[in-house]
Amino acid sequence: MRTSVWKATTAVALGLAGLLAFRPLRAQSQAAPAPAASPVATVAATPGQGAPAPQASRSDALVARLAATRGADDACEVLDSLGWQGDATATAALVETLGARATSTVKACALSALGHVPGDAATDALLEASHSPQAVVRDAALAAMATRDDEMSRATVVAVARSSDVAARVSAAVALAGARVPGAATLIDELLPTATTAQQQRLLASLGQTGDPAALPALARYALAPSSEVRSAVVGAAARAGGAALPLVDDAIRRGGDDADAALAALGGVDTPDARGRLIQAADDPRPPVAAKALEELAPFDGEDVRAAVVMHVGSPHAAVATAAARWLAVRGDGAAVASLVEASQRTDSSSADEAMSLLGGLDSQAALSAMISLASRPGVARERALRELVGTPGGGEQARAIALRMMRDEGGSVASTGLNLLSGDASPQATQALAEVARGGGPLANDAATALGTRKDEASLAALVELARTGGVDSARNAAITSLGGTHDPRAVRVLVDAASDPLARDAALASLARTGGPDAERALAHAAESGNAEERAAVARALTGETPAAMVPRLATLARDPDANVSDAAFQALRTAAPQDALAVATEGMRSADPAARAASVARAGELDAEVARPVLLQAMHDRDPDVVTAAAGQLANAGGADAQQALLDVLTASSSNDDVRRAAAEALQSMGGAAARDHADLIAKWVDTGEGDDESGSP
Repeated sequence: MRTSVWKATTAVALGLAGLLAFRPLRAQSQAAPAPAASPVATVAATPGQGAPAPQASRSDALVARLAATRGADDACEVLDSLGWQGDATATAALVETLGARATSTVKACALSALGHVPGDAATDALLEASHSPQAVVRDAALAAMATRDDEMSRATVVAVARSSDVAARVSAAVALAGARVPGAATLIDELLPTATTAQQQRLLASLGQTGDPAALPALARYALAPSSEVRSAVVGAAARAGGAALPLVDDAIRRGGDDADAALAALGGVDTPDARGRLIQAADDPRPPVAAKALEELAPFDGEDVRAAVVMHVGSPHAAVATAAARWLAVRGDGAAVASLVEASQRTDSSSADEAMSLLGGLDSQAALSAMISLASRPGVARERALRELVGTPGGGEQARAIALRMMRDEGGSVASTGLNLLSGDASPQATQALAEVARGGGPLANDAATALGTRKDEASLAALVELARTGGVDSARNAAITSLGGTHDPRAVRVLVDAASDPLARDAALASLARTGGPDAERALAHAAESGNAEERAAVARALTGETPAAMVPRLATLARDPDANVSDAAFQALRTAAPQDALAVATEGMRSADPAARAASVARAGELDAEVARPVLLQAMHDRDPDVVTAAAGQLANAGGADAQQALLDVLTASSSNDDVRRAAAEALQSMGGAAARDHADLIAKWVDTGEGDDESGSP
């Protein structure tokens, strides 16, 4: 039984309805017959019988299905079926969905279904939902009530359309327009001037559904609105309205640009003779973007008149137009499509040409396959496109691989690279075999082929790489194979890498790959190289451990960082400062105790490569070194480190009378570069040493 609140709402709504002069609405009695069932409402038939099950049985089955649904789409399908049942069981299930913990989307589906259900129970549920704080739920309730043939529902929507809630007013007006309620167009016209851009889009779009001539003036007023979204809504509504509104669509097409695109898209969504005729006419537009868009929108239209218009443009000099025409033919398996797509695929417009080739590959005909093989076999702009498309075309993969292999063997240059690129992206065993053949054959692409094999993880690729790595000589393909084997952890790979590490021509690549691989066998080979009496071999293992240092190799690396050979120690220190910064600091600190000034200066340089806070003690110590070159080197490094203690150490050197000119100049430049309080307080002195190298004597403590 309706509450007094709803009685009051009804009275207000009916009064407003009278003021709006809306056409009288038929009252529906409580005993109104159930609506006709939709086709999906007969899903539950009685087993073993050809006739449909009784309605109650169908509703029970649908309710059971609703309880078992997973996801909004399934639930909405069942709710729609329940809405066409019209009995108490179905209605109760729909109403219960509104009170359940359903998503707003599912509730909106239930409300839409209730719009088909006669009687007070459905009306009451819709009235309550029209006050929902959730916009999706409220809008669905208003849309459902607007379609109902009872005074309560329609008058409530009218009342909302005259309420103080702007968003609700817009939704109510849109609902009335969708239900083709007389007077809706006038109501929308009143709302438009104060609506936001987004609201104007909704209102104008809904005018196309009213079927009311009063919609035309409002559409015309906003046809040239500043907002392209609003103009798009206008042409969309005009296309749906048809008739006298279509000149607005024609005007938008003439304007071109986004307006023309929106107008043609709107015509493409309307299956009427007028829309069809205008699209055919626009396909002849001298502006290629307009003609191409019109042909694109003709995609869902069939008929000889459409085909005649399309065929006229398959040879268009404009790639986008020709491709759009070819697309129409291709999706219908039209024999004329092959020739037009072959021509379009050779255009210089890469986007259109790529699309044409893709369409050609999708035709699934012998003529299309032969055309792609022909394009892939001869020089031309379409060659690479045809090869890529052939790989994924039934019957074309083997042909594409054979063509690519010929390109690499016989044609050289960029053509050969194209063939290699195709094989590299082909995961088939046949492609692996072809790449291995090219890598073994030597030549300019052997290295690239070996590298491509390294990106594949199949057994055949690994076997090919192992075979290449065993080959002696300086062939770059061998080093590429050795590099690719790093990190595979396959015992065969480790054995061949250990063997290659003893070959000076492959040593660097083999040791680097062993470092990436790790494991006992790899580490034994690395340790053996680190203990070699050959400095070049020790340097090679130090380089190999840079960035790839197994934990067991850190002590070996620290030993190499102290190696008497500078090339070895420098390479090892670079690896150590990343792998074990504290060990690297210990090496730099130890170097400061050397009797050789050059060794101490080298240690300062090494310390400068460490983190500033880690290196600071070494650099501060170096500022007191007896050798000017060491102090100068430390001053430069402290400029990067910064800090109050660094400033003081530099200032002490700058102002000390015992410092020579080169040292004082280096300290001044470091302070100037560093900035800070010391640089500000002694700016004049610093400037004299930096500018002239002959500052005044300001020895002593500042």
